[in-house]
Amino acid sequence: MSKKINAGIRRVVSGSYMFIENYQSCGGLLMDVPTKCPPKKETIEKIRADLNFDEVNGSIKKEKLDVAIVLEVNKNRFEKQDLDNVAKIVLDAIKKPKDSTDTRPYFFDDDCQIIRLLVQKNLRNELQDTETSQVSISARKHNSSKEMKLKRFGPYKDQEDYEDSMKS
Repeated sequence: MSKKINAGIRRVVSGSYMFIENYQSCGGLLMDVPTKCPPKKETIEKIRADLNFDEVNGSIKKEKLDVAIVLEVNKNRFEKQDLDNVAKIVLDAIKKPKDSTDTRPYFFDDDCQIIRLLVQKNLRNELQDTETSQVSISARKHNSSKEMKLKRFGPYKDQEDYEDSMKS
């Protein structure tokens, strides 16, 4: 079922997202993340334009971080796509832009802040009339005593169902 999960951007998404437990910033988008072409710069710009930031906690933008990137992909991408290449592109897209006039949200200042990175791909249940992949991104302040566990959020029936889930 489709839903709107971001009160600020209002982008329609489907299914559910996987975020790291105790996340402090999160976002998601529906798109394939090509790693060969178009050029990396174009893909990064598309991610920045399309990323649905549910929550960006400004207090962790300069902290050491744990970051999780989860892809839900079709069978072809599951068998062939390299996660390390996807991770590089996504991380470049969610760090502070070099252009000081770019006011879009971002997760952190520089990817050297990342202490632990969890990158996972899951086989996506095909949705009718789509082959689009889904990307879930989450971050929290690094805590070496906490494991990096993923938690699935959704699917939600509607905006109210989503907002209720964020309270718990």
